[in-house]
Amino acid sequence: MTTAVWFRKNLRVHDNAALTQACDAESVLPLYCLDPAWATPSIVGPNRCRFLLESLEDLDATLRTRYGSKLHVVVGDPSETITKLIRDGTITKVVFEEEIAEPRELELEKRVVEAHPDEAQAVPSTHLLYDADAALAKGAPPTKMPGMVTLAGKLGAPAKPLMAPSTLPPRPDVTSPPLPSLESLGYSPITTKAAYGVQGGESTGLQRLQEQMKRENGKWARAFEKPKTTSASFEGEPPTTLLSPYVAFGCVSVRTFHQALKETYAKGPHAQPPTSLLGQLYFREMSYLLGRKHGAPFAEQPSVVCKDIDWDTDESAEKRFQAWERGKTGYPLIDAAMRQLREQGWLHHLARHAVSCFLTRGDFYCHWTRGRDVFDRDLLDADWAINNFNWLGLAGVAPWSPPFFRVYNPFNVGSSSLNVRDAEGKYVDRFVPELSKLPPRHKYAPWLAPKSDLSKAGVKLGETYPRPIVDHKAQSKANIERFKQAQRAAKEASTSKKRKGPPVPAKAKKSK
Repeated sequence: MTTAVWFRKNLRVHDNAALTQACDAESVLPLYCLDPAWATPSIVGPNRCRFLLESLEDLDATLRTRYGSKLHVVVGDPSETITKLIRDGTITKVVFEEEIAEPRELELEKRVVEAHPDEAQAVPSTHLLYDADAALAKGAPPTKMPGMVTLAGKLGAPAKPLMAPSTLPPRPDVTSPPLPSLESLGYSPITTKAAYGVQGGESTGLQRLQEQMKRENGKWARAFEKPKTTSASFEGEPPTTLLSPYVAFGCVSVRTFHQALKETYAKGPHAQPPTSLLGQLYFREMSYLLGRKHGAPFAEQPSVVCKDIDWDTDESAEKRFQAWERGKTGYPLIDAAMRQLREQGWLHHLARHAVSCFLTRGDFYCHWTRGRDVFDRDLLDADWAINNFNWLGLAGVAPWSPPFFRVYNPFNVGSSSLNVRDAEGKYVDRFVPELSKLPPRHKYAPWLAPKSDLSKAGVKLGETYPRPIVDHKAQSKANIERFKQAQRAAKEASTSKKRKGPPVPAKAKKSK
Protein backbone atom coordinates (compact mmCIF):
# COMPACT_ATOMS: atom_id res chain seq x y z
CA MET A 1 0.00 0.00 0.00
CA THR A 2 1.85 3.05 -1.27
CA THR A 3 0.91 6.68 -0.72
CA ALA A 4 2.20 9.27 -3.16
CA VAL A 5 2.99 12.67 -1.70
CA TRP A 6 2.24 15.04 -4.55
CA PHE A 7 4.51 18.08 -4.17
CA ARG A 8 3.00 21.22 -5.68
CA LYS A 9 3.68 24.70 -4.26
CA ASN A 10 5.46 23.15 -1.30
CA LEU A 11 8.87 22.03 -2.56
CA ARG A 12 10.23 21.37 0.90
CA VAL A 13 10.18 18.88 3.74
CA HIS A 14 9.60 21.44 6.53
CA ASP A 15 6.06 22.71 7.14
CA ASN A 16 4.65 20.29 4.61
CA ALA A 17 1.20 19.06 5.62
CA ALA A 18 0.98 16.45 2.87
CA LEU A 19 4.32 14.91 3.78
CA THR A 20 3.42 14.92 7.46
CA GLN A 21 0.07 13.26 6.69
CA ALA A 22 1.80 10.45 4.78
CA CYS A 23 4.20 9.52 7.56
CA ASP A 24 1.87 6.78 8.82
CA ALA A 25 1.67 5.09 5.40
CA GLU A 26 3.22 1.72 4.65
CA SER A 27 5.40 3.25 1.94
CA VAL A 28 5.71 6.71 0.40
CA LEU A 29 6.49 7.82 -3.13
CA PRO A 30 7.51 11.51 -3.27
CA LEU A 31 5.99 12.74 -6.54
CA TYR A 32 6.27 15.85 -8.67
CA CYS A 33 4.31 16.22 -11.91
CA LEU A 34 5.83 18.66 -14.40
CA ASP A 35 3.23 19.68 -16.95
CA PRO A 36 4.93 20.33 -20.34
CA ALA A 37 1.95 22.47 -21.37
CA TRP A 38 2.98 24.84 -18.57
CA ALA A 39 6.77 24.45 -18.58
CA THR A 40 7.27 25.92 -22.03
CA PRO A 41 9.27 29.06 -22.90
CA SER A 42 6.23 31.05 -24.03
CA ILE A 43 4.54 30.58 -20.63
CA VAL A 44 7.40 30.11 -18.17
CA GLY A 45 10.63 31.97 -18.87
CA PRO A 46 14.00 30.22 -18.65
CA ASN A 47 15.06 31.83 -15.37
CA ARG A 48 11.83 30.82 -13.67
CA CYS A 49 12.03 27.29 -15.06
CA ARG A 50 15.67 26.97 -14.00
CA PHE A 51 14.74 28.03 -10.46
CA LEU A 52 12.06 25.31 -10.42
CA LEU A 53 14.48 22.64 -11.65
CA GLU A 54 17.07 23.69 -9.07
CA SER A 55 14.38 23.40 -6.41
CA LEU A 56 13.50 19.89 -7.56
CA GLU A 57 17.17 18.88 -7.52
CA ASP A 58 17.53 20.22 -3.99
CA LEU A 59 14.38 18.43 -2.81
CA ASP A 60 15.60 15.20 -4.38
CA ALA A 61 18.97 15.58 -2.63
CA THR A 62 17.26 16.15 0.73
CA LEU A 63 15.04 13.11 0.28
CA ARG A 64 18.09 10.99 -0.57
CA THR A 65 20.46 12.16 2.15
CA ARG A 66 18.00 12.64 5.02
CA TYR A 67 15.42 9.93 4.34
CA GLY A 68 16.99 7.41 1.97
CA SER A 69 14.23 8.20 -0.51
CA LYS A 70 14.09 9.84 -3.93
CA LEU A 71 11.87 12.26 -5.83
CA HIS A 72 9.82 10.73 -8.64
CA VAL A 73 9.46 13.42 -11.32
CA VAL A 74 7.19 12.74 -14.28
CA VAL A 75 6.95 15.11 -17.23
CA GLY A 76 3.35 14.93 -18.39
CA ASP A 77 -0.19 15.99 -17.62
CA PRO A 78 -0.46 15.73 -13.80
CA SER A 79 -3.98 14.25 -13.71
CA GLU A 80 -3.09 11.65 -16.34
CA THR A 81 0.14 10.83 -14.50
CA ILE A 82 -1.67 10.24 -11.22
CA THR A 83 -4.37 8.15 -12.92
CA LYS A 84 -1.73 5.94 -14.53
CA LEU A 85 0.13 5.44 -11.23
CA ILE A 86 -3.12 4.41 -9.52
CA ARG A 87 -4.30 2.12 -12.32
CA ASP A 88 -1.03 0.24 -12.66
CA GLY A 89 -0.87 -0.27 -8.90
CA THR A 90 2.23 1.83 -8.29
CA ILE A 91 0.31 3.86 -5.71
CA THR A 92 -2.91 3.23 -3.82
CA LYS A 93 -3.39 6.78 -2.54
CA VAL A 94 -2.25 10.31 -3.30
CA VAL A 95 -2.13 13.08 -0.72
CA PHE A 96 -1.50 16.74 -1.52
CA GLU A 97 -1.97 20.25 -0.21
CA GLU A 98 -5.02 21.94 -1.66
CA GLU A 99 -4.74 24.97 -3.93
CA ILE A 100 -5.98 28.30 -2.61
CA ALA A 101 -6.65 30.60 -5.54
CA GLU A 102 -5.02 29.89 -8.91
CA PRO A 103 -7.73 28.74 -11.36
CA ARG A 104 -5.44 26.45 -13.33
CA GLU A 105 -4.37 24.57 -10.21
CA LEU A 106 -7.90 24.47 -8.81
CA GLU A 107 -9.16 22.90 -12.03
CA LEU A 108 -6.35 20.35 -11.99
CA GLU A 109 -7.11 19.48 -8.38
CA LYS A 110 -10.80 19.07 -9.22
CA ARG A 111 -10.02 16.63 -12.05
CA VAL A 112 -7.82 14.50 -9.81
CA VAL A 113 -10.37 14.35 -6.97
CA GLU A 114 -13.32 13.62 -9.29
CA ALA A 115 -11.39 10.87 -11.07
CA HIS A 116 -10.19 9.28 -7.82
CA PRO A 117 -12.58 10.17 -4.97
CA ASP A 118 -11.39 7.24 -2.85
CA GLU A 119 -7.66 7.58 -3.51
CA ALA A 120 -7.08 11.36 -3.62
CA GLN A 121 -6.82 13.21 -0.32
CA ALA A 122 -6.40 16.98 -0.13
CA VAL A 123 -5.06 18.44 3.12
CA PRO A 124 -5.18 22.10 4.18
CA SER A 125 -2.59 24.28 2.50
CA THR A 126 0.45 25.68 4.29
CA HIS A 127 0.96 28.30 1.57
CA LEU A 128 -0.46 31.18 3.65
CA LEU A 129 -0.13 32.48 7.18
CA TYR A 130 -3.83 31.90 7.80
CA ASP A 131 -6.46 29.51 6.54
CA ALA A 132 -8.04 31.42 3.65
CA ASP A 133 -11.61 30.28 4.29
CA ALA A 134 -11.36 31.04 8.00
CA ALA A 135 -10.10 34.51 7.13
CA LEU A 136 -12.90 35.10 4.61
CA ALA A 137 -15.45 33.96 7.18
CA LYS A 138 -14.60 37.14 9.08
CA GLY A 139 -15.93 39.27 6.23
CA ALA A 140 -14.93 40.70 2.86
CA PRO A 141 -11.23 40.39 2.06
CA PRO A 142 -9.31 43.55 2.92
CA THR A 143 -8.06 45.75 0.10
CA LYS A 144 -5.94 48.11 2.20
CA MET A 145 -3.31 47.43 4.85
CA PRO A 146 -5.27 48.73 7.90
CA GLY A 147 -7.97 46.17 7.08
CA MET A 148 -5.40 43.39 6.84
CA VAL A 149 -3.84 44.36 10.17
CA THR A 150 -7.30 44.31 11.77
CA LEU A 151 -8.05 40.92 10.24
CA ALA A 152 -4.76 39.50 11.49
CA GLY A 153 -5.67 40.72 14.96
CA LYS A 154 -8.99 38.91 14.79
CA LEU A 155 -7.38 35.69 13.55
CA GLY A 156 -4.61 35.71 16.13
CA ALA A 157 -1.07 34.44 15.72
CA PRO A 158 -0.46 32.23 12.67
CA ALA A 159 0.01 28.54 13.35
CA LYS A 160 3.58 27.48 13.94
CA PRO A 161 5.26 25.73 11.02
CA LEU A 162 5.31 21.94 11.04
CA MET A 163 8.62 20.29 11.75
CA ALA A 164 10.25 18.27 9.01
CA PRO A 165 9.61 14.55 9.62
CA SER A 166 12.42 12.76 11.42
CA THR A 167 11.90 9.69 9.23
CA LEU A 168 9.78 8.67 6.26
CA PRO A 169 8.25 5.30 5.39
CA PRO A 170 10.33 3.39 2.84
CA ARG A 171 10.07 4.27 -0.82
CA PRO A 172 8.57 1.60 -3.09
CA ASP A 173 10.80 -0.06 -5.66
CA VAL A 174 9.87 2.28 -8.49
CA THR A 175 12.28 3.22 -11.24
CA SER A 176 12.36 6.98 -11.70
CA PRO A 177 13.44 8.81 -14.85
CA PRO A 178 16.32 11.30 -14.65
CA LEU A 179 15.38 14.73 -13.37
CA PRO A 180 14.41 16.98 -16.29
CA SER A 181 16.72 19.69 -17.58
CA LEU A 182 16.11 22.94 -19.40
CA GLU A 183 17.25 21.32 -22.62
CA SER A 184 14.98 18.28 -22.21
CA LEU A 185 12.03 20.67 -21.78
CA GLY A 186 12.88 22.56 -24.96
CA TYR A 187 14.70 25.54 -23.45
CA SER A 188 17.96 26.98 -24.70
CA PRO A 189 20.86 26.94 -22.23
CA ILE A 190 21.19 30.00 -19.97
CA THR A 191 24.63 31.58 -19.84
CA THR A 192 23.85 34.19 -17.18
CA LYS A 193 23.02 33.87 -13.50
CA ALA A 194 19.71 34.84 -11.96
CA ALA A 195 19.51 38.05 -9.92
CA TYR A 196 22.23 38.19 -7.27
CA GLY A 197 23.12 34.60 -8.13
CA VAL A 198 20.11 33.11 -6.34
CA GLN A 199 19.50 29.40 -6.84
CA GLY A 200 16.32 27.47 -6.16
CA GLY A 201 15.84 25.00 -3.34
CA GLU A 202 14.80 24.58 0.27
CA SER A 203 18.41 24.39 1.48
CA THR A 204 19.48 27.66 -0.09
CA GLY A 205 16.17 29.29 0.80
CA LEU A 206 16.44 28.48 4.50
CA GLN A 207 20.05 29.60 4.49
CA ARG A 208 19.05 32.91 2.90
CA LEU A 209 16.28 33.36 5.46
CA GLN A 210 18.73 32.97 8.32
CA GLU A 211 21.25 35.30 6.68
CA GLN A 212 18.64 38.00 6.19
CA MET A 213 17.40 37.75 9.75
CA LYS A 214 20.99 38.00 11.04
CA ARG A 215 21.96 40.84 8.71
CA GLU A 216 23.52 43.57 10.85
CA ASN A 217 22.64 41.48 13.90
CA GLY A 218 18.96 41.67 13.03
CA LYS A 219 18.85 45.47 12.79
CA TRP A 220 18.43 45.41 9.01
CA ALA A 221 15.32 43.19 9.10
CA ARG A 222 13.80 45.18 11.96
CA ALA A 223 14.40 48.53 10.25
CA PHE A 224 13.42 47.36 6.76
CA GLU A 225 10.98 49.67 4.97
CA LYS A 226 10.49 48.70 1.36
CA PRO A 227 9.80 52.14 -0.19
CA LYS A 228 13.16 53.36 1.13
CA THR A 229 15.12 50.73 -0.79
CA THR A 230 16.74 51.43 -4.15
CA SER A 231 14.98 50.51 -7.39
CA ALA A 232 18.05 50.59 -9.68
CA SER A 233 19.47 47.51 -7.98
CA PHE A 234 21.49 44.74 -9.60
CA GLU A 235 24.79 44.25 -7.76
CA GLY A 236 26.29 44.15 -4.29
CA GLU A 237 24.11 43.54 -1.25
CA PRO A 238 20.48 43.13 -2.37
CA PRO A 239 18.14 45.85 -1.11
CA THR A 240 15.46 43.30 -0.18
CA THR A 241 15.53 39.79 1.25
CA LEU A 242 15.13 38.16 -2.19
CA LEU A 243 13.11 35.45 -0.47
CA SER A 244 10.03 35.93 -2.65
CA PRO A 245 10.98 33.25 -5.24
CA TYR A 246 11.52 30.72 -2.45
CA VAL A 247 8.13 31.50 -0.93
CA ALA A 248 6.41 31.45 -4.34
CA PHE A 249 7.69 27.95 -5.15
CA GLY A 250 7.23 26.81 -1.57
CA CYS A 251 10.93 26.15 -0.92
CA VAL A 252 10.51 28.25 2.23
CA SER A 253 7.22 28.19 4.07
CA VAL A 254 5.69 31.60 4.68
CA ARG A 255 4.94 30.47 8.23
CA THR A 256 8.64 29.69 8.70
CA PHE A 257 9.49 33.13 7.35
CA HIS A 258 6.99 34.70 9.75
CA GLN A 259 8.33 32.72 12.71
CA ALA A 260 11.91 33.81 12.01
CA LEU A 261 10.79 37.41 11.56
CA LYS A 262 8.80 37.31 14.80
CA GLU A 263 11.88 36.12 16.68
CA THR A 264 13.98 38.88 15.09
CA TYR A 265 11.39 41.56 15.88
CA ALA A 266 11.36 40.46 19.52
CA LYS A 267 14.96 41.62 19.89
CA GLY A 268 14.34 45.33 19.37
CA PRO A 269 12.22 48.15 17.90
CA HIS A 270 11.03 47.46 14.37
CA ALA A 271 9.16 49.00 11.46
CA GLN A 272 5.42 48.48 11.05
CA PRO A 273 3.14 47.53 8.14
CA PRO A 274 2.65 48.44 5.37
CA THR A 275 6.33 49.17 4.68
CA SER A 276 7.92 46.58 6.99
CA LEU A 277 8.79 42.98 6.18
CA LEU A 278 5.66 41.90 8.05
CA GLY A 279 3.75 44.30 5.82
CA GLN A 280 5.09 42.49 2.75
CA LEU A 281 3.79 39.17 4.11
CA TYR A 282 0.44 40.83 4.78
CA PHE A 283 0.24 42.17 1.21
CA ARG A 284 0.77 38.60 0.03
CA GLU A 285 -2.02 37.41 2.30
CA MET A 286 -4.38 40.10 0.97
CA SER A 287 -3.63 39.09 -2.61
CA TYR A 288 -4.54 35.48 -1.94
CA LEU A 289 -7.70 36.29 -0.05
CA LEU A 290 -8.91 38.48 -2.90
CA GLY A 291 -7.98 35.78 -5.41
CA ARG A 292 -9.79 33.16 -3.37
CA LYS A 293 -12.88 35.34 -3.05
CA HIS A 294 -13.18 36.42 -6.69
CA GLY A 295 -11.73 33.42 -8.54
CA ALA A 296 -10.99 33.66 -12.26
CA PRO A 297 -12.57 37.17 -12.61
CA PHE A 298 -9.73 38.43 -10.40
CA ALA A 299 -7.60 38.19 -13.55
CA GLU A 300 -10.14 39.76 -15.91
CA GLN A 301 -11.53 43.13 -17.01
CA PRO A 302 -14.14 44.25 -16.21
CA SER A 303 -14.92 42.69 -12.84
CA VAL A 304 -16.06 43.76 -9.40
CA VAL A 305 -12.45 44.70 -8.65
CA CYS A 306 -11.53 46.10 -12.08
CA LYS A 307 -12.85 49.21 -13.82
CA ASP A 308 -13.76 48.88 -17.48
CA ILE A 309 -11.11 51.05 -19.17
CA ASP A 310 -10.86 51.31 -22.96
CA TRP A 311 -7.19 50.43 -23.30
CA ASP A 312 -5.63 50.66 -26.75
CA THR A 313 -5.53 47.32 -28.53
CA ASP A 314 -4.80 48.34 -32.13
CA GLU A 315 -1.67 47.73 -34.20
CA SER A 316 0.03 50.82 -32.83
CA ALA A 317 -0.58 49.62 -29.26
CA GLU A 318 0.91 46.24 -30.16
CA LYS A 319 4.08 47.95 -31.41
CA ARG A 320 4.31 49.98 -28.21
CA PHE A 321 3.84 46.85 -26.15
CA GLN A 322 6.59 45.02 -28.04
CA ALA A 323 8.96 47.96 -27.57
CA TRP A 324 8.20 47.87 -23.83
CA GLU A 325 8.72 44.13 -23.62
CA ARG A 326 12.06 44.27 -25.45
CA GLY A 327 13.35 47.32 -23.57
CA LYS A 328 13.28 49.60 -26.61
CA THR A 329 10.98 52.44 -25.50
CA GLY A 330 13.57 55.23 -25.64
CA TYR A 331 13.36 55.72 -21.86
CA PRO A 332 16.54 54.19 -20.33
CA LEU A 333 15.04 53.55 -16.88
CA ILE A 334 12.17 51.57 -18.38
CA ASP A 335 14.40 49.80 -20.89
CA ALA A 336 17.03 48.86 -18.29
CA ALA A 337 14.34 47.41 -16.04
CA MET A 338 12.72 45.36 -18.78
CA ARG A 339 16.08 44.00 -19.93
CA GLN A 340 16.98 43.15 -16.34
CA LEU A 341 13.69 41.30 -16.00
CA ARG A 342 14.37 39.19 -19.06
CA GLU A 343 18.02 38.52 -18.20
CA GLN A 344 17.81 37.98 -14.43
CA GLY A 345 14.17 37.15 -13.69
CA TRP A 346 13.85 39.87 -11.07
CA LEU A 347 13.03 43.54 -10.56
CA HIS A 348 12.97 45.69 -7.46
CA HIS A 349 9.36 46.44 -6.55
CA LEU A 350 9.72 50.15 -7.42
CA ALA A 351 11.11 49.23 -10.83
CA ARG A 352 8.03 47.02 -11.23
CA HIS A 353 5.92 50.06 -10.38
CA ALA A 354 7.73 52.15 -12.97
CA VAL A 355 7.33 49.74 -15.90
CA SER A 356 3.73 48.85 -14.97
CA CYS A 357 2.58 52.45 -14.80
CA PHE A 358 4.48 53.28 -17.99
CA LEU A 359 2.82 50.49 -19.98
CA THR A 360 -0.69 51.32 -18.80
CA ARG A 361 -2.11 54.64 -17.59
CA GLY A 362 1.17 56.55 -17.59
CA ASP A 363 2.45 56.47 -21.15
CA PHE A 364 1.54 53.61 -23.51
CA TYR A 365 -2.10 52.99 -22.50
CA CYS A 366 -1.80 49.26 -23.23
CA HIS A 367 -3.98 46.70 -21.48
CA TRP A 368 -2.65 45.74 -18.05
CA THR A 369 -3.12 42.02 -18.68
CA ARG A 370 -0.41 42.14 -21.37
CA GLY A 371 2.15 43.32 -18.86
CA ARG A 372 0.87 40.93 -16.22
CA ASP A 373 1.50 37.99 -18.54
CA VAL A 374 5.07 39.12 -19.18
CA PHE A 375 5.71 39.30 -15.45
CA ASP A 376 4.10 35.89 -14.99
CA ARG A 377 6.45 34.46 -17.58
CA ASP A 378 9.70 36.10 -16.57
CA LEU A 379 9.69 36.77 -12.83
CA LEU A 380 11.33 34.21 -10.56
CA ASP A 381 8.70 35.03 -7.94
CA ALA A 382 5.71 35.01 -10.31
CA ASP A 383 2.55 34.22 -8.41
CA TRP A 384 -0.97 34.27 -9.85
CA ALA A 385 -2.67 36.07 -6.96
CA ILE A 386 0.09 38.59 -6.22
CA ASN A 387 0.74 39.35 -9.89
CA ASN A 388 -2.90 40.17 -10.57
CA PHE A 389 -3.21 42.16 -7.33
CA ASN A 390 -0.20 44.31 -8.22
CA TRP A 391 -1.10 44.90 -11.86
CA LEU A 392 -4.69 45.77 -11.01
CA GLY A 393 -3.39 48.26 -8.49
CA LEU A 394 -0.72 49.86 -10.67
CA ALA A 395 -2.96 50.10 -13.72
CA GLY A 396 -5.27 52.29 -11.64
CA VAL A 397 -8.31 50.06 -12.10
CA ALA A 398 -8.76 48.48 -8.66
CA PRO A 399 -10.26 49.68 -5.36
CA TRP A 400 -6.76 49.54 -3.87
CA SER A 401 -5.12 51.51 -6.70
CA PRO A 402 -3.35 54.79 -5.99
CA PRO A 403 -5.01 57.85 -7.57
CA PHE A 404 -4.94 57.18 -11.32
CA PHE A 405 -3.67 60.70 -12.06
CA ARG A 406 -0.45 60.16 -10.11
CA VAL A 407 1.94 58.69 -12.64
CA TYR A 408 5.66 58.04 -12.35
CA ASN A 409 8.09 60.21 -14.27
CA PRO A 410 10.31 57.72 -16.14
CA PHE A 411 13.32 60.02 -16.37
CA ASN A 412 13.24 62.47 -13.43
CA VAL A 413 15.38 60.09 -11.39
CA GLY A 414 16.96 62.64 -9.05
CA SER A 415 14.06 63.26 -6.69
CA SER A 416 11.59 60.66 -7.88
CA SER A 417 9.58 58.45 -5.54
CA LEU A 418 11.02 55.59 -7.59
CA ASN A 419 14.21 55.92 -5.49
CA VAL A 420 16.58 55.34 -8.40
CA ARG A 421 19.60 56.78 -6.54
CA ASP A 422 21.96 56.22 -9.43
CA ALA A 423 23.87 59.44 -10.00
CA GLU A 424 26.54 57.68 -12.05
CA GLY A 425 24.06 55.81 -14.23
CA LYS A 426 25.45 52.36 -13.40
CA TYR A 427 22.05 50.72 -13.87
CA VAL A 428 21.90 52.07 -17.41
CA ASP A 429 25.52 51.06 -18.04
CA ARG A 430 24.72 47.49 -17.05
CA PHE A 431 21.52 46.93 -18.99
CA VAL A 432 21.56 49.62 -21.71
CA PRO A 433 25.28 49.54 -22.56
CA GLU A 434 24.76 51.47 -25.80
CA LEU A 435 24.42 54.58 -23.60
CA SER A 436 27.31 53.82 -21.22
CA LYS A 437 29.68 56.42 -22.69
CA LEU A 438 27.28 59.30 -22.16
CA PRO A 439 27.94 61.71 -19.26
CA PRO A 440 26.05 60.45 -16.18
CA ARG A 441 23.67 63.41 -16.19
CA HIS A 442 22.32 62.34 -19.60
CA LYS A 443 22.13 58.56 -19.23
CA TYR A 444 18.50 58.57 -18.13
CA ALA A 445 17.43 61.20 -20.69
CA PRO A 446 19.74 60.97 -23.73
CA TRP A 447 17.40 63.06 -25.89
CA LEU A 448 18.32 66.04 -23.71
CA ALA A 449 22.05 65.57 -24.29
CA PRO A 450 23.92 68.02 -26.55
CA LYS A 451 24.79 66.67 -29.98
CA SER A 452 28.47 66.85 -29.09
CA ASP A 453 28.01 64.54 -26.09
CA LEU A 454 25.95 62.11 -28.16
CA SER A 455 28.60 62.09 -30.87
CA LYS A 456 31.46 61.49 -28.42
CA ALA A 457 29.49 58.60 -26.86
CA GLY A 458 28.75 57.06 -30.26
CA VAL A 459 25.01 57.44 -29.69
CA LYS A 460 22.75 58.07 -32.67
CA LEU A 461 19.19 58.49 -31.45
CA GLY A 462 16.85 56.56 -33.67
CA GLU A 463 19.69 54.25 -34.76
CA THR A 464 21.89 52.97 -31.92
CA TYR A 465 19.18 53.74 -29.36
CA PRO A 466 15.53 54.68 -30.00
CA ARG A 467 14.08 58.10 -29.49
CA PRO A 468 11.28 58.19 -26.90
CA ILE A 469 8.25 56.58 -28.52
CA VAL A 470 5.98 59.06 -26.73
CA ASP A 471 6.49 62.42 -25.10
CA HIS A 472 5.90 61.60 -21.44
CA LYS A 473 4.61 64.99 -20.37
CA ALA A 474 2.08 65.31 -23.18
CA GLN A 475 1.06 61.65 -23.33
CA SER A 476 0.57 61.19 -19.60
CA LYS A 477 -1.63 64.29 -19.53
CA ALA A 478 -3.74 62.93 -22.40
CA ASN A 479 -3.93 59.50 -20.77
CA ILE A 480 -5.11 60.94 -17.47
CA GLU A 481 -7.92 62.78 -19.21
CA ARG A 482 -8.86 59.69 -21.20
CA PHE A 483 -8.86 57.53 -18.06
CA LYS A 484 -11.06 60.07 -16.34
CA GLN A 485 -13.56 59.99 -19.22
CA ALA A 486 -13.57 56.17 -19.25
CA GLN A 487 -14.29 56.11 -15.52
CA ARG A 488 -17.12 58.58 -15.96
CA ALA A 489 -18.65 56.59 -18.82
CA ALA A 490 -18.46 53.35 -16.87
CA LYS A 491 -20.05 54.98 -13.83
CA GLU A 492 -22.87 56.46 -15.89
CA ALA A 493 -23.51 53.11 -17.58
CA SER A 494 -23.63 51.39 -14.19
CA THR A 495 -25.97 54.03 -12.75
CA SER A 496 -28.28 53.77 -15.77
CA LYS A 497 -28.39 50.00 -15.46
CA LYS A 498 -29.26 50.21 -11.77
CA ARG A 499 -31.93 52.83 -12.43
CA LYS A 500 -33.60 50.70 -15.05
CA GLY A 501 -33.37 47.60 -12.90
CA PRO A 502 -34.13 44.06 -14.06
CA PRO A 503 -36.97 43.49 -16.53
CA VAL A 504 -40.34 43.16 -14.82
CA PRO A 505 -41.99 39.82 -15.65
CA ALA A 506 -45.37 40.05 -17.34
CA LYS A 507 -48.34 39.24 -15.16
CA ALA A 508 -49.79 35.83 -15.79
CA LYS A 509 -53.24 35.81 -17.30
CA LYS A 510 -55.97 34.33 -15.19
CA SER A 511 -57.48 31.18 -16.58
CA LYS A 512 -61.15 31.35 -17.36
